[in-house]
Formats: sequence, C-alpha cells, structure tokens
Amino acid sequence: VFALHLVAILLSVAVAGHSQIRRVPAAQVVVVVVEGVVYCQNCSFRGTWSLESAATVAAARVGVTCLGRKNQVPPLFHFLINSSKVIIRRTASTDAAGFYAAGDFYKGDPARACYVRLLASPEAACDDPTNINYGFKGAALKDEGKRATAGLHDIMIYSAGPLAFQPASCASMQ
Repeated sequence: VFALHLVAILLSVAVAGHSQIRRVPAAQVVVVVVEGVVYCQNCSFRGTWSLESAATVAAARVGVTCLGRKNQVPPLFHFLINSSKVIIRRTASTDAAGFYAAGDFYKGDPARACYVRLLASPEAACDDPTNINYGFKGAALKDEGKRATAGLHDIMIYSAGPLAFQPASCASMQ
C-alpha cells in the first residue's frame, strides 16, 4: 500500500511543474513524504489519548504544513513567501485502511519545520477532531530512518503519530 502511495506522490510532484527544482543541487533538496493513520476513537476512551478499540477512518483528510526560511527552499516555492517564512501545504486523504501519505520537495529539517493536522472526517458519526498526538494543534513528524530513491531524488519518509476523530456525542453510541 505504501509503495502505491509513494509512486502516486512522486508522479504528482513530477507532473506539477517542478522543473525549477532541478537547478538546486540534489544533495540540498529531497522529497519528503509524511505518512500516518487516522482513527475514530472509541467512546469508552473519550477524553484520553487511548486508541484502544478504535476504528480507522477511510477518506479522512489531513493537512501537512512545512515552514522554512526564504533561503532554505527551492525557487519554485518563493511565491508562497509570507514575511520571512515560506509555508508549504499539502492535503491527503486516507485510504480504506485509514492510511495517508503526502509529499513534496523540501529543503530543511521536516521534523522541526513540519506538522500534520486533522482537517475533515467523512463520517458524520465521528467527525469531532481530537488532540491525540496533537492532531488538532499540529502533530510533529518523526524520522524513523526510512529512506528511498527515485530517479535523481532522495526520499525521506517521516511519520506522524496516529491521529483521531471522536463522536461529537457518545450517549447514543453506548
């Protein structure tokens, strides 16, 4: 499943007109892929960070945001400049197993500059975002040492802790 997500991300990055990226030395710019899983927290554990008995959420949307200094990113992203920071945003939807992957070219330390937030759940019975692993405020990325190469690009794969929505009301579900 991950391999299919990675191929789709690389194709979308390559097709999206990133030809200017090639002017930056390959050692300075990598493709960063962020992966994770989204759950619906069981009502029995509401108010905790427990995901025991949680179900995955298909078609949930998450947002990946990366911040960086103007001189730390490829020229293609300079149109996103806001003061001295550049903001790179990508959204991803989870697959049938609740897994998501989003990626783009980036220069810098994604573990320090990027985060993931819950955006939307398609399940009306479970669409209240929780702050489990800071999914509401912004979950930090973890470098688990996963690396790959595609063509001339190095790929660094980061993960965010599992994120979760919860039912807005549990009274009818218990």
